[in-house]
Amino acid sequence: MMMFNLKSTLTFLIASSLPSLIHCAPAPAPQDGVKTSSPVVNIVYNPLITYPTAGVVWTVGETKTITWETSEIPEELRNSTGTILLGYNEDDSENLDIAQPLATGFNLTDGQVNVTVPEKQERSDYIVVLFGDSGNASPEFTIKSAASASASATASATASATASATATTVASTLPSASATDSLGSRSIF
Repeated sequence: MMMFNLKSTLTFLIASSLPSLIHCAPAPAPQDGVKTSSPVVNIVYNPLITYPTAGVVWTVGETKTITWETSEIPEELRNSTGTILLGYNEDDSENLDIAQPLATGFNLTDGQVNVTVPEKQERSDYIVVLFGDSGNASPEFTIKSAASASASATASATASATASATATTVASTLPSASATDSLGSRSIF
């Protein structure tokens, strides 16, 4: 598995997509032998990732829809495509898997892309990062193996059935809804 930290990932992505990230007006023609130049205008779009949210649990092999905000995409970037990378936070670094993107080549204006959760080590500090114009990371979430998710679901169902059976047994041994003692009638709640 090839994982990289954010600095090397950003350097790679910026260098490889530099022509699409820089938008500039042509320089005006020289006047009176004096060369002039126009400043380079960078248009930065940093979309909010709306899913996954903090604490969400993904299971290996499932299809998930990653979503992001599209309402403020600058006109100049309306035809830009994006890349979604999976990473995790560790030692103050976003360790991004650039060798195996979750999705590539989708239009940023789509606002969503479906991905299949890859086979990864279980951990609770995963993030997804959306690259198009700039990188924007999701909150941390968890990826579990299909086996542990299945075991967790079975344990949850067993616990629920046991709790239900226990509640039925306890309810059948309780006295009726009202009882009388020396103080008169009382309701039992």
